[in-house]
Amino acid sequence: AVRDICKSYDGTIIIADLSVSEEVADYLNFRGNVHLLDHHKTALKLAKYPWCVIDERNEKCGSMLLYSFVTKNTDSGFVVPRLKELVTLADDHDRWIKQYPKTNDLKYLHDFLKQQKFVKRFVDNPRVVFSSTEEKFIEHEKDQEKEYIEEVVNKAIFVDELIDGNVYKIAYALCGNYQSNVGHHLLDEGADLAVLIDKEKVSLRSNNHIDCSKIAAKLIIAALEQH
Repeated sequence: AVRDICKSYDGTIIIADLSVSEEVADYLNFRGNVHLLDHHKTALKLAKYPWCVIDERNEKCGSMLLYSFVTKNTDSGFVVPRLKELVTLADDHDRWIKQYPKTNDLKYLHDFLKQQKFVKRFVDNPRVVFSSTEEKFIEHEKDQEKEYIEEVVNKAIFVDELIDGNVYKIAYALCGNYQSNVGHHLLDEGADLAVLIDKEKVSLRSNNHIDCSKIAAKLIIAALEQH
């Protein structure tokens, strides 16, 4: 995707919350006029490039990294300050801090509206003040999520597996929705690693004993070798 964009666009490119391969990074390094902002361990290898800002300590989510970058590099009259609360709550959810009461409600509204309508809502009105209709959406989504998580967790399969010389409890679950919350519920049930399987992707959640980024990297390499 990045290469395709570069073929028809020579302006500034900002890549946030995603990393690229080192091959593509070398290509972008030659092109110039690019910025990459990420907080995932899989991006640490890109820290050597001066145009990459990698939050190695995971102190900011992708949204917060982008917000900070834009705020720093635009005129003070830009409308970014209006988005500060929204970005703060996104960071609170993404890094699973859950410090603010509004965080979960914002997440439930996102789940109900889905991505496109959610984005439009906050482009039109970035204030995180919910209308009475939105509050009904949030309550509906809470009930739906509770029922869904209970069903998925009850059907999950727990298996003891040997990883790097240690035995860990792995939870496997078919899960297409609420993956972060389902994953953390499985961890609360005693799993060291939750493997959430959807139709098109596999999502991993773990406690501090297993590094998901290493597993993801091995899976990506294996997939590329097959092709």
